[in-house]
Parts: sequence; structure tokens; C-alpha cells
Amino acid sequence: MNSAQELKIPVSMKHLGARGLEIDLRESQMTWAPNGVGKSSIYRALKEKGPKKVSFVECSDYRANFAKSAKNKLTISARVQSISELKNQTEQLLTGCAFVDNLKSMGLTNAKTIGIAVPSHPKAKADLAGDLEQFSKADADGLIDALKGADLQFFVSHWRDLQKAKSLKEEIEPFRNEIIADAVESIERWIDEGERTCPVCGASHGRSVASIIREKHRQACQIEARTLQDYQRSHPGEDAATMAKGYDTLLKVASDAKLTSEDAVFSLCLCGGSKDNSKRIEANSTEFRKLSKRIAKFEAMRDRFYCNILKRKDELVSLLTVKFDVKEEAIKFDDVDKALTVTLPRKVDTYSTGEIDLLLILVKINDFVASDDDTLVLDDPITSFDTANQYAVIFDLIDIISSVKKTVIMFTHNSNCINIAYSQYPNCFKYESLDRWSDGLRKQPITIDDSEDSPRPLSQAALIEQVGRMGCKTYNTKIKYLKAVAERESVPGLNAVFHYDAPLCSVDYEKEKLCNEYLAKLIESFEPDSLNKSSFACRCLDKELLMIALRVWVEKQLYEDQLNESCSPDLFGKAKTLGTRIEAIFPKDGPSSWHGPDTVTRAYLMGKRVMLNQSSHSGAQPVPFEYALNLSAYEIDKMVQDIKAHFGE
Repeated sequence: MNSAQELKIPVSMKHLGARGLEIDLRESQMTWAPNGVGKSSIYRALKEKGPKKVSFVECSDYRANFAKSAKNKLTISARVQSISELKNQTEQLLTGCAFVDNLKSMGLTNAKTIGIAVPSHPKAKADLAGDLEQFSKADADGLIDALKGADLQFFVSHWRDLQKAKSLKEEIEPFRNEIIADAVESIERWIDEGERTCPVCGASHGRSVASIIREKHRQACQIEARTLQDYQRSHPGEDAATMAKGYDTLLKVASDAKLTSEDAVFSLCLCGGSKDNSKRIEANSTEFRKLSKRIAKFEAMRDRFYCNILKRKDELVSLLTVKFDVKEEAIKFDDVDKALTVTLPRKVDTYSTGEIDLLLILVKINDFVASDDDTLVLDDPITSFDTANQYAVIFDLIDIISSVKKTVIMFTHNSNCINIAYSQYPNCFKYESLDRWSDGLRKQPITIDDSEDSPRPLSQAALIEQVGRMGCKTYNTKIKYLKAVAERESVPGLNAVFHYDAPLCSVDYEKEKLCNEYLAKLIESFEPDSLNKSSFACRCLDKELLMIALRVWVEKQLYEDQLNESCSPDLFGKAKTLGTRIEAIFPKDGPSSWHGPDTVTRAYLMGKRVMLNQSSHSGAQPVPFEYALNLSAYEIDKMVQDIKAHFGE
């Protein structure tokens, strides 16, 4: 288990106003939030903190992080696509270095020429990554500057002979120091043939000094003569002075130990003697090292993942054969590539996103179960699945908590997550909500009634029941409007309360008079940032009622605008829906009868129509009023203010 200081992770994001939020890694919890609140940002912030022994899974990256496919074969391995993409990038960097062409331009075209010039680099051209690792921009640029105007190709092929010729001459110098004046012949006159002690420095030798001098001189002359002849043949059109100058430059550079070494010559060859190439190769080398580190990191993740799923081999084979109709012989655990390869009954692209994501998350769950990690953190794990598979995934997550005794932390905007988990194991998770106001985020508990006959926690019945127990008169009235909207077609006159055909349309309902003016005034009196911050259930009902009231208020603005001499008396009697009323006032192919602000247009109202009508279709949603619940307090604030501003309020 994590150390005590790591059990509660503080999460702070100034751009979202998230301060003081903590994630307790010891407690299984499910945090529900409307879209756009910042739950994924919190997930990423938590992930970036890198708590120990915690696994992270986000719905959006299942395929990107765990699979690649070809025809009917699915390869499952951690970061498999990332590793492949990064390796492709490194290959492009190596190709961009143009090592083969550069070596060719320096005369190194085959193993023989490479062996003569740079024998310590026999894999040149064959191992481009090794070539890049050996490259030194400083060495290459040093030789390029020193050899400016000289024959680089000749230098590469003869640098050793040039170095030897110079070296042998330097070995003779101590003997020539003051005793040898002009030539070896004069040296011989001064030194006895049998003398084995140097007359200059007093050093003793195993043979006569004269014979050593003659041998060194002969070797130097032979090497220099051969090298000079090669140089002359390589420059047939040059005059003697130019040739001598070029040769002296080569001789001088070759003999400079600070500039010339085999590795330096190899770097010169790799860039083709060009500083532009040298600069590009250095940049590629820097990027190559970065990519290599990422590849190594991902390969370590891949290896851990494979090790874990190998421990769950029997469970995974059973899962794939039973749930996905895969033959056992079509399931391969590849110890070389560290991957699970599944040959599916049909091509991968014929499967839905949800089907493949389901397979991958179930494999990932098995990876976590087999790992040493204590906590699994998931971001929207069941969004792309149908209801049956949502139940299957939640069941496996509950099993991790109840049987494996590990912690599961889930962030979701799918209200069904909470309802499914509650229906299977009511007290398995701690349920919380996350919402956003103009001044930041707030996390609050979702109250759960665990009595046997209690409704699902995120059902309309549960929310109404919780708020009703408060005994608040204001909310009791709001509850009646929310109940009435579901019955408006069956109770005579009730539908008029949720439109604005005329002022003060009222109906008696559950011993209270419901009126469209009440709904319109909710919008007229609405203040920014006024949605309930203390109770999750109250806030949900507020959101639902505001969405109902907003349409009534808009219809009231249209109604009052048309109360003039040009208005048809039965306009609102014939136009029963918001859409037909917009069409009547803003006809598509005729002049508008609107007298209000120019900011109210047909296009604007039609763009808001679906949103304004959501309360009419709440029964068709998986969770009644789900549209309203999936708007943050901040978004509803902005929405109400925007519509009122367009109407000049």
C-alpha cells in the first residue's frame, strides 16, 4: 500500500478554480460530473502526480494505448501503437541524416573502403542508429574548418599514411637536433657505426643510432613518397605550388592529435564534410535520444503489462472464447513481442468501437488484478458500451473491490454508472458529484438511501424523495411542477402551464395552483451563481426546473411582442409548439413580424429550440431530465444570461 502521505492526493488546477480537492486512494469512489466541468482534467492532474502503485485507464485511449489491428488480427499490448509510431519517427530521423549518401560522397562505398579509413566502425551504413550515436558535431566541424579548401576525400582515404609520415619525421628530430645539420649523410659522419648511445639525449638503444636514423628516414620517405604520388595522381591538373599547399594542409591536419582521430574522421564522413549536414544530424541526434527514452519507458510498461496478463492467461482465454466467440487456438501470447494476439472471427473494422473497447478494458482489468498496484483510476470507462456491457464492466470493477480487495476510483459523466453500481452492490462505492460555478469547482457527496425499496440514486424519484424529506415549502412547490410536467398530457389544462398561450394559465394540482407565470418569474428573477451549492439533490431539481421555465419565459417574450395591431388574434392558438411559433413570427420565406431587439432572429431561436424543448422529452431520456443534469451550474448560468441578454433583459 502507498505510504501515509500519498494516500490523499491534493488536486489543484487554477484554470478551473479547483482548490482543496483531494482524492483518497484508500477509498473506492465514483465521481459523477456534467460534461465540461473538468473531471478529465482532474484525472490527468492526478495521473501527472504519479502516485505509486496506481493504474490509470481512460476510455478515450483504449485503442491508442493497447491495440493495433490488421485485417482480423488484433494485437493487444501496452503502448503498442505509441511504440510503433515512435519507432517510425526514429527511422525517419535516421533516414533524414542521409548517412549512406554522405559516406559515399567521402569515398566510403563498401566494407573494404570503410575498413581502410575507419576500421573501428565496420557496421557503418548497416547500423544507422549506431552511426548516429558515434557522431560528434564538434569533431566533424573541427576537421571541416581545418580542411577548408582541401581534398576531403583524399584526406579520409590517406589520413593514416599522412599521420605516419609526419610521425616518423618527428621521431628523427631528436637525433637531428644540433648534430644533424642538413642530411642523414652528415649524421653518419658524426656518429660511429657501432655507437648505441644518442649523443644528444644520452639514451641507450638496442642497436646503433645510425641504423635507427636510416630506418626511420627510409620509412618516412617511402610513406611520404607513396602518399605524394597518390595525391599527384588525384590532382593531375594542379600546378606544383597549389599541390604543395594542399598537401601541406592535409599533412598538418592529419598530424594534429587534437583534431584528427579515427572517430573524428568517421564523424566527418557521416556528415559528408558539410556543416549544414552536421547541424541537421546533431538536431536529429538530440530528438532521437528523446524518442529513445520514451520508447524505453513505453517498452518497460509493455513488458509489465504482458507479465501481468500472462498471469491471467486462463481467465483471458476463457473470456475471449466465451464472450467474443474466439477459438482457443486463435489466442497467442507472444513472448518475443510481449503481446497478446487475437485472431477474431471476422475483420477488426467490422466490429463496433464499443465491442473492441469492451475487449480491451476487460483485458486491462485483468492486467490490474494481476499487478502489484493497489488502486485503479478510470475516466469514463463505460461511455461507448450498450447497457448490457455497462453492467458487465461495472460488475468486474465491483468484483475487484469486493473479492480482490483493491480500490477502484472512477470519474464519469454517465449517470447510469452510479445507478448500475448501486443496483449491484449499494455500498461498494462512495458516490460524489462534481460541479462548476463561476468561482470554481465543488465536490459534494451524493446521498444514498440504502433501504431495500429505495429508488436508484440518480433517478428522478430519488432526487424528489430526498428533497421532499427536507420539508422546504419552496422546494415542495418546485417538486409539484416537476411531477406535473410528466403528466401534462393526461391532466386537462396542465399542458398550458408549461407554455405561454396567455397570461396566468393556471391549474390545480396536488392541492396547489400551478401557473405559467411562476415559471416565467423564475427566469425573470434569476441571479447569476444562484444555483444551490449545498445540496446535490436540490441543485439537480433547480437545473431541471430552470430548463422548463426557460422555454415558458421565451414564449412569454414572443407573446408580449405580438400584442399589437398586426398580431393575428389566434396566432398562439394555432401555433401550439415553440417551433411553430417561431415559424409564425419569423417565416422562412416572408417578412418577420418581430418588433423586439435585432439580436433575436429566426436562426438564433431555431438554434436554441432543441435545448428549450428538452423538458418536453424528459421521459424519453435514460434518466429523466438527463440533458439538464449534464449541464454544469456555470453553463446554465451562462445559458440563461445569454438568452435574456438577446431579448434585451
